[in-house]
Amino acid sequence: MTVTGKNTEFDTPWPTRLGVMAKYWSAGAVKTRLAAAIGSANAAALHRLFCLHLADQLGQSGESRWFVVSPPERLAAFRQELPDTWETCLQSDGDLGHRMMTWFRSQMQVSQRHDDDGGSTATSRRVPNRCILIGADCPTLDAGTIQLAFEHLATHDVVLGPARDGGYYLIGFSGQWSPRYESLMQEMPWSSDQVFDETVKRVRAAELSLALLPTMEDIDTITELQNLQTQLSKHAPNTPAPNASLHPLLQKIDDVMTTTNHEPRFQSDVTIVGGGVIGLAIAWELAQRSVEVTVLDAGRLGRGTSWAGAGILPPARLDTASDPIDRLRGLSHQLFPRWAEKLRQQTGIDIQLLRCGGWYLADTPGEIGAMVGMTQYWHDLGIECDRRSLAELVKCEPNLASWAANHSGASNIGAGESAAAWWVPDEYQIRTPDYTRALVAACRSLGVQFREFHRVDDVLSASGSVELLGTCGEPTKAGPATSRFRCDSHRVILCGGVGLGRIAGQLRLSQSIVPVRGQVLQLKSEHPPFRSVINLGNRYFVPRVDGLTLVGSNEEEVGLQHGTTPAGLAQLRDFIRKFAPALDDAVEFRAWSGLRPMTFDGFPMIGPVPDQPGVFVAAGHYRSGIHLSPGTAVVMADLITGCQNSLDLDAFRIGKQQQQPSPV
Repeated sequence: MTVTGKNTEFDTPWPTRLGVMAKYWSAGAVKTRLAAAIGSANAAALHRLFCLHLADQLGQSGESRWFVVSPPERLAAFRQELPDTWETCLQSDGDLGHRMMTWFRSQMQVSQRHDDDGGSTATSRRVPNRCILIGADCPTLDAGTIQLAFEHLATHDVVLGPARDGGYYLIGFSGQWSPRYESLMQEMPWSSDQVFDETVKRVRAAELSLALLPTMEDIDTITELQNLQTQLSKHAPNTPAPNASLHPLLQKIDDVMTTTNHEPRFQSDVTIVGGGVIGLAIAWELAQRSVEVTVLDAGRLGRGTSWAGAGILPPARLDTASDPIDRLRGLSHQLFPRWAEKLRQQTGIDIQLLRCGGWYLADTPGEIGAMVGMTQYWHDLGIECDRRSLAELVKCEPNLASWAANHSGASNIGAGESAAAWWVPDEYQIRTPDYTRALVAACRSLGVQFREFHRVDDVLSASGSVELLGTCGEPTKAGPATSRFRCDSHRVILCGGVGLGRIAGQLRLSQSIVPVRGQVLQLKSEHPPFRSVINLGNRYFVPRVDGLTLVGSNEEEVGLQHGTTPAGLAQLRDFIRKFAPALDDAVEFRAWSGLRPMTFDGFPMIGPVPDQPGVFVAAGHYRSGIHLSPGTAVVMADLITGCQNSLDLDAFRIGKQQQQPSPV
């Protein structure tokens, strides 16, 4: 069968489609033969360079362009690095031949809309295509070669680009998908020097016409890499070069090799990924038990969600609680006064722990019903919680007089009421920036090592050790950090909150944590507006010791979008006007946002990661990270040091999240 390259039925040129088969650039998972000579991190960095270079060079080749990606959990991360001229899809299961066939079949059976009679009717029919698939191992492949391949497919069934190692760097088909094409990929001796010859043999046996491209070299070994560098060096800026992109490519390869060959490498007994309150609290607890600890953070310590927290510590009791999350709250609540005093003695920093009490208000039937249930539960636990009249509320908090007046007919719980109030004396607050600052200082005093601007990209667990790979260095105006680092550790604890998503996929945790943005207003008024914390549903007023008042917070599932928004702050201003109009004249001193890590069941993940020796997780604390940090630190330190745990951690085990759908 020899095709003409023209769709005579529709009188339109056959569509041209380009695909690139590529894995995500995880160290240890790509270019393993090359990694044996230059290291897994170097090899992964080069693979990433080759992928992005091809994406740039071939961004206008073909009418549609696809990166065909694996593994599934890295698809989103891969897509983020590509230009807008590319689309992405997942590789199928099976061997290389089956994965290639799946993509070709999907592209060569695409239907196209066609006007049958000048536009009055339209039908969908299969249209022949010219489809080309390449790998990411041949960075010198350029747009001219791809165009030549498409031109060959106008007059041939098959086009091949032979590689010097006996394989091929490009294969293309024309027309519609056929079993004869399948015969070229089934039961092929992949990764051998017989692939090209065997493919040519099968093309002839199937009576398909074949066109060949110039021979090129895949870059899979150190010798091939050195050959590439030699080839590219011949095209220096002042010498004639057939391809203007070759010299920049050489410079990028040299930059990668220079950086990765001198990458920082360090060791630690326990490495904690994430320098928020959970990671810092665990580090401090472990250091007090004489464990060597290093903390890595992608940014500055304590400047993520932990810094943005309002610092409310609701009441809890350990001795009467039976529910796992309530026992964790009870343990933390019990520990906080001791921790506050110990941190003050050790660092001189007062975290401003204050037993200020809290008012819990409700002004809809649903909220009232929920609070009746919650207060009954607190009573069952022995937590003091008293319903008060609205008059008593206003006597204690005069700035709520307007809200109470709007509901003045309802002072008792019952049918038809429109508002209710409860007083909870055992509610505390702390100043969260001071808490994180004290934890950092306490950790430093005990020898904990901190490495800021160290973003972990890969976790490689093997028997007896865990290797962390990532990029380091503070971002500048010129762009993000490009230096690589590696850390060898006996045990690793992942405490990165919403940042866990970067590496969660390889640990099968990709759907476990959902970021939920909250926005906060900070008000400055002449006199403190409240004596206690005011809670209504998920909204609150927190009067701080320094005279400022925090107003929060909304809940928005917006992915990883940081920052405040006019709409979000407007919601908080409406809340102020409705409940405390006396604060209308207060100055909006500051506003900020944070991304809370939410799990599907509201329980944090605490414990070892299945099938990943030495890897643990303590993350997903949602709105309670500050409150649960002491308890989480103690139970995690017990796990690491082999001590008997006082809490049953089965409800927090890693992996149960995968038994449920994502909450998004």
